[in-house]
Amino acid sequence: MGRFKNKKQILLVGHPNTGKTTLFNWLTGFKHRVVNYPGSTALLSVGDILEKYKFPAQVTDTPGIYSLSPQSKDEQITCQFLFQDRKPDLVLLVLDASKLEIQLPLFFQLKSAGFPVLIALTMMDILPESSSLNISRFSSLLKTPVQPINGLTGEALFELSEKIQNFKFSSSRFIQKSTDWNQVRFNEVLKKSKDIMKKSFIQKKGANESNIFYSHKWDKLFLHPKKGLLLFSCIMFGFFSSIFWLASPFMNLIDQSFSFFIRKTKNLLDFYPVMADFVSHGLLASLGSVLVFVPQIFILFIGISLLEGTGYLARAVALMDGPLSKIGLSGRAFVPFLSGYACAIPAVLMTRSLSSKREKIMTFFSIPFMTCSARLPVYALLLSFLFYKQPAWK
Repeated sequence: MGRFKNKKQILLVGHPNTGKTTLFNWLTGFKHRVVNYPGSTALLSVGDILEKYKFPAQVTDTPGIYSLSPQSKDEQITCQFLFQDRKPDLVLLVLDASKLEIQLPLFFQLKSAGFPVLIALTMMDILPESSSLNISRFSSLLKTPVQPINGLTGEALFELSEKIQNFKFSSSRFIQKSTDWNQVRFNEVLKKSKDIMKKSFIQKKGANESNIFYSHKWDKLFLHPKKGLLLFSCIMFGFFSSIFWLASPFMNLIDQSFSFFIRKTKNLLDFYPVMADFVSHGLLASLGSVLVFVPQIFILFIGISLLEGTGYLARAVALMDGPLSKIGLSGRAFVPFLSGYACAIPAVLMTRSLSSKREKIMTFFSIPFMTCSARLPVYALLLSFLFYKQPAWK
C-alpha cells in the first residue's frame, strides 16, 4: 500500500448496495467481504489509494445513507463523519444507474450542504435495452464530473482516477450543517431529479418511451395493496416450499454419507470402543448434524440474492411496511425476519440497519420465533416429552 504525503481525503458515500465497498476494494486493494443486504458496512474502513493510480489520497468507505437526515445508527455514523470539523477534500458519490431517480436527491443534498462531489456510476450494465444514458449531458446538467465504472471487472478505474486528479479542489471549508430536509424541499429535489433523468436518457429508435422506466409498470402490480399482497404470498410460498424440496436430496445424501462413515469408523476402531464412540458419535455425528442444514441455508440465501437482484426484495419491504406497522415495526424488519427462517445469527446481525432502538429490540426478540429446520427436531422432542403416549392434537 502506497505511502504519500499531503494526502487528499476522499469519502465514499451512497445508498446501500450501490457498490461502495467494491469500489473501495478496487481503489485500495483491500479484500473486504461484500454482502447484498442493506446496512452491511457497519464501521468506517480507511485505506490509501494504490500507487498505480498515481494520486496521493486516503479513501474512507462509509455506511450507506439515504439522505442527510439520518434515521438509523449506520446513517448517523456517516453523517457525523461528513459534518466533522475537517471537511473532506472530495465526496465520491456512488450511484446506481438503474435507480438514479431515487438516489439523485442525495447528490443535491450534498451539493446544497457545500461538499465537493464527484459521481461514480455503477450498474450501467443492467439499464433497460430500450434506452441509454448520455453521460456528458448528465454531467453537464448536474454540473459535476461523472464517471461510469464496472465494479465486477474494475473497468474505467483509471479514468475515474484521472477525473479525481483533474477535479477542481476548493480551499473553502464551509459546510452547511443544517440537515433539516422537510417534505417540501425533498419533493422539489425529487422533481428536479426526474427532470434531469428525462433529459439525460436517450430513447433508442423504435423503443416505446414508457420502456425507459419500465419498472414503474411492475411497481403498480407488485405494490398494489391487494394484488401485490396476493403475489407476495404466492412468491413466498413458492420460495419456502422450494427450499425444502430442493434441499431434501442433498440433505439425505449428507445424512446417508455421514451414517456410512460412522459405521465404517466404528468397525475400524472396534478394538478401542472408547475412541470409536468418540470419533463416530462425537466428531462425525456432530459435524454431520451441522452440515445437513447447509443445503437449505445455501438455497435460502441464493433465493434472497435473486429477490434482491431483481429488485423484488425492496418492493416486498415497501409492501410489508403496512402490515408490520400494525405491530410497531417498519417494512425494513422484513429482511431480518426472512433470514431468520434460515439462521437466527445473521438475521439478528441484520437488525442493526433498522432505524430505531425500539424497532431493533422488537425484531431482535421476535427472530428466535421464526421456524427453521434446525428447530423442527427440537419441537418434535418437546412435543413427544409433553404429550407422552398421547396425540398432541387432542
